[in-house]
This record gives sequence, C-alpha cells and structure tokens, in this order.
Amino acid sequence: AGNAAAAIEALERASKLLPQANGDANPNAMIAQIATKQGDTARATRALEAVVKVDSADVESARTLAQLLAKQGDQARTAAAYAVVAELDPFDVQAQTAVGRHAMQQKDAPRAIRAFRSALAAGPPDRASAHVELAEAHLLAGQLGEAKRETLAALEIAPAFERAQDLLLKIISAQ
Repeated sequence: AGNAAAAIEALERASKLLPQANGDANPNAMIAQIATKQGDTARATRALEAVVKVDSADVESARTLAQLLAKQGDQARTAAAYAVVAELDPFDVQAQTAVGRHAMQQKDAPRAIRAFRSALAAGPPDRASAHVELAEAHLLAGQLGEAKRETLAALEIAPAFERAQDLLLKIISAQ
C-alpha cells in the first residue's frame, strides 16, 4: 500500500509536468490502474476523466470510465462517458444502448432512435429488447407505424415477451 501511494504521488507530479501526455505515457492512465487495483473508485474515476480529456481517442479508458460511473449511479456523467464511447466505437452495443436510454429520459426521441438503431445494427445479444427500445423511441416521436413494426419484430423473436406485448397494446390503443 505504501508503494502504491508513493507511485500515485509521483505519477500525480508527472501528470502536472506532462499534462498532454497520452497513450502509455499518460501518468493518469497508470494512476487509474493503481487506484482500481486498490479499490479506490473515486481516484480511478478522476484519473480516467483526465485521460479521456487529454486523449479523446482512447476508447478503452472511456469505456472503463463509463463502467465506473455506472457503478456509482451518476447517470448524467455515465451517459456522457458512454456518448464518448459510442462516438469512438459506433458498434459498441452497450454504449449505444446507454446513450439511447439517456436520450429517452431526456425525451430526445431523435437521438434515442439513432442510438437504438445503431445498437440494433451492432448485433445485441438480446435483439427482442433492442427492438422494443427502438419501438419505444419511435412511440415517443409519435411514429406509431415504426413503433408497431419494431414491436412486432420483437414479438417474432420472443412471442411471450410481456414488455413487447404491453407496448403493442399501447400502440394499438393510440392508433
């Protein structure tokens, strides 16, 4: 523990001397690794935020940051981190889904539709849920035909999926 604390202290000094260092040379990336091993989530989060701020193409650091923030329950910062991941890796199903869900909470239907379409195109493990989420975004946008089409696609995959069944009833009653 003493060596780790001394290492973090030295790396913090290095990060002040070389604030624009990126890649393997980024002291904050090393701080994040040490802090994560020690279970210091707050310190690891701060370090990863510093890494992503300097190295905007570091998708792995952005992905790790998003996962840490999600565990902390910070929805706004988690959504922002996943937005970075989705921008860097448009085929990241988890990131696209997180962006879509946040957009739904913000009542931003166009953004939710884009994100859920991307998640579906990336081949999610649960395609039925992905179709339902896209259908819900279409419903929010007032696109009942598209919402119905996506809901029916979900029900083709999983006929007993209650969420899809309930959504279909909601769509039919709105038509």
